[in-house]
Amino acid sequence: MSVLLLHFEGDFGGGSGGRDWHAMLDPYVDGMLTREDAAAFESRLHVDPALRAALESQRALDASLRASFLVPHGVESLAVPALDGAIPAGASGGKSILARIGWMRIAALVAIVALGALVVGMRQWARTAYPVESPITAYQSIVHGGFRPYEACTDDEEFARYTKKYLGRALIVKSFPGLALIGWDNRHNVMSIETDSLLATVDGVQVVVFMDREENARSLPRRGEGLNVFKRTVAGIVLVEVTPLKEAKVLPGFEETTSHCEPGK
Repeated sequence: MSVLLLHFEGDFGGGSGGRDWHAMLDPYVDGMLTREDAAAFESRLHVDPALRAALESQRALDASLRASFLVPHGVESLAVPALDGAIPAGASGGKSILARIGWMRIAALVAIVALGALVVGMRQWARTAYPVESPITAYQSIVHGGFRPYEACTDDEEFARYTKKYLGRALIVKSFPGLALIGWDNRHNVMSIETDSLLATVDGVQVVVFMDREENARSLPRRGEGLNVFKRTVAGIVLVEVTPLKEAKVLPGFEETTSHCEPGK
């Protein structure tokens, strides 16, 4: 078992007198030396007190790591063939899986699993801290707040740049008589905390289109409080139009574009 994984081939140094015995500590403890190198190393141990002390320190550290990363009973007894012709010292050609992999690799795997659990936990926390709301309630809040956007939207280029930056896709809305795009509001989590809201008017009627990535889509009401809810997906973006009108007016005009500037340009 080793704390530092070393890449090595054959002889360590070219002649016993020129060998770096301390560099052989880790592969010796891991059982990764050839029979010849292991025998030479053990012979050196008999005449080198400093090397023996270093070996004992290495084994003590290995034992501490094993205590920190418990292994299910019976796993170490699983044997695999030796790698690259190396035969563990004192063994007959078999090697436990855990010793072959190396404890530091197991520690790295544990860290990766822990990181994954942290990401899942953060997402769960976000859902709890920022719960989703009904698109009807969100529409009413925007209207009662004065129908004022936090960021204006004046042309197709700005619209495409904004959607590319925050939703990952450059979208535009085809203009038609009576349509006026007012701007953006991101204060309402209709599908997730990433939901953006497009404020618009159609012949003076206030309409809101909530936009989010398709992976955040969820079941939504179709109507309520005198409002209708329409849904459409374009280029992986879910569009939810809330309007007092009987049909969606803004959704049909959405399309993806590649002719506008990238975010930040």
